[in-house]
Amino acid sequence: MNTKNKNNNQPVQYTSVVYFHGMGNQRRYEELSRLVDALDAYSQSDSCQPDWRLVKIKPRIEDSRSVDHERITYIRAYYKNVKERSWDDVTNLRFYEVYWAPVMAKGAKAKEVIKWLFSTVIRPFRTYFSPWRERQRLRRAILLKLREREHLWSKDFKSYDFKNLLFAYDEFEGSQAIADYPKGNFKEFKNFLAKKYKNKPGKKAKLVALAKLWRKVYCRYELRNFVVLVSIALSLLIAFVLSLALVFMVLQFIADLGVVTFLEENNFLDLANSLSPSVKNAFPLLIGAASLFGISHFLSRYLGDVYQWTTYEETDTKHKNRSEVIKRGMETLTHVLGDPNCERVVVISHSLGTAVAQDTLLSLTHLNRAQNEEEPMAGPIALEKIEHFITLASPVDKIQYLFESFRSAYHRYRRVVDDLRGDLGTAPFSKNRKPHIHWINYWDRGDVVSGELYSVSNRRWVELNVDNVEVNHFHFPEPASSHLAYFNHRKVIGDLFNIICRRMYSFVTLKSEHGKGKDYDSVRIGPGKPAQVAKFYLVLMIAFPYLVIANTVIRFYDTTAVVKGWLGLPLITVFAILVIGFLYSVKKGHLEPLKNKHKAKSYAC
Repeated sequence: MNTKNKNNNQPVQYTSVVYFHGMGNQRRYEELSRLVDALDAYSQSDSCQPDWRLVKIKPRIEDSRSVDHERITYIRAYYKNVKERSWDDVTNLRFYEVYWAPVMAKGAKAKEVIKWLFSTVIRPFRTYFSPWRERQRLRRAILLKLREREHLWSKDFKSYDFKNLLFAYDEFEGSQAIADYPKGNFKEFKNFLAKKYKNKPGKKAKLVALAKLWRKVYCRYELRNFVVLVSIALSLLIAFVLSLALVFMVLQFIADLGVVTFLEENNFLDLANSLSPSVKNAFPLLIGAASLFGISHFLSRYLGDVYQWTTYEETDTKHKNRSEVIKRGMETLTHVLGDPNCERVVVISHSLGTAVAQDTLLSLTHLNRAQNEEEPMAGPIALEKIEHFITLASPVDKIQYLFESFRSAYHRYRRVVDDLRGDLGTAPFSKNRKPHIHWINYWDRGDVVSGELYSVSNRRWVELNVDNVEVNHFHFPEPASSHLAYFNHRKVIGDLFNIICRRMYSFVTLKSEHGKGKDYDSVRIGPGKPAQVAKFYLVLMIAFPYLVIANTVIRFYDTTAVVKGWLGLPLITVFAILVIGFLYSVKKGHLEPLKNKHKAKSYAC
């Protein structure tokens, strides 16, 4: 039963929801309000309990407990039975927002962002040819993916074999193994396993076989990553060339009308020269059109946020913005966690905000650890109150793969950086090697920003992992629309509602069964529904730029009309399938839309 306020008989203790918005020109309170509206709509849908609603939804202002002379605005709401006058069984809610958009407001130059994007194409080569000992998080992530895909490995392997291999891999990065196997390549890793388990031939054979499968799958993922990155780069180049050709055709059309000649005859030579059909003139006009249609703005403000966030070198001036963003997150969470009446906290984040939220939680842990080494969860900042960390459309693993991977010749440096980065086996996500915060990650195969998260898993304990939940927003993978559609998805918002209002799927409230400990898997939500149709469309989208290039190259040669006709057939077929799939998806809309079917009045205000 909640403690009551003597003045209005309403509960004082409350649950806090802290929301980290994503990249771009976010407006203060807009995305937070969108979250509250989605929860309110769900409370009035057929999926929710009858007569239970979010009521008295109002903005409130309070003094900051972390920064002097500042005010914090939050949205207050109560979840209760509207037919009952009693306030005994009520969930008191407060919604806060970590607003960091102004810090990144300056953005980055579009030219810098484009150069930065194309530089990622060579990342698969760098990771593939790096020693097996390095980039440990990437290697472990692939092993954990393999562990969850039982159809890829033999029945002879068991789950504990993956755990033993992780332990051995962690030991392979130790100082003694470095002295014995200085190259650190995969061949030496196999020799390390053979020596470590020389007295256990059965175990040695099994782990060596599993290690070979691990490397095989790793190489397969690197090849897939390379194909995807090259496909994206080729698609951008094709779009650029076609746009440039279109501008050139427009200039040629203007010249054919005699406009250029007319300008020359009337001594408007500068304007006539700028409108004459040439690539030199078409290029600046294309850049101007890109600015007019917001493409340059998108590169600068949206992808520019990622560009600034992934600047890890402290000698770079852009790193200051990254530090300031984390500081704002720490101030808001410190304010929330510092209130004795706050019983529990749910952290929700979207897009790049998921990486911001993760690093904010780690920074708060470092702050606690500096003052309370033995119990960093307990204080001075009460991190134990955080029970759920929800990530929507998270690029955390992609950021890890493309930007965070570091190399160094010094073993101790690699260990220091990895320990400071933390994982699910460290505070605040775990306590005494037991899960504490339930990290739930919602991703959509059609959302190219999102993905499953494995890089944050513990380097030894395979049981400590992210609860990945796949959802499907549309029949056709629409990257931009899917990235923004999570609050409109019935499954996602329904789970959020149960977590926030009903305290479901919590590791903290989970009880032990028959003295055997807690069954943490019983409250996991994933893996969700695999999108087979989306896979089909994505394969076609990846193949399309290669078909365009092949069709263009072959047509330059003196081939017969039959060959040219057959060559164009696959391209036309793929294009037609993609167009039909897109139009069908537009017509059908969301796969699992959030709908309000109640006709009763809203109790929002």
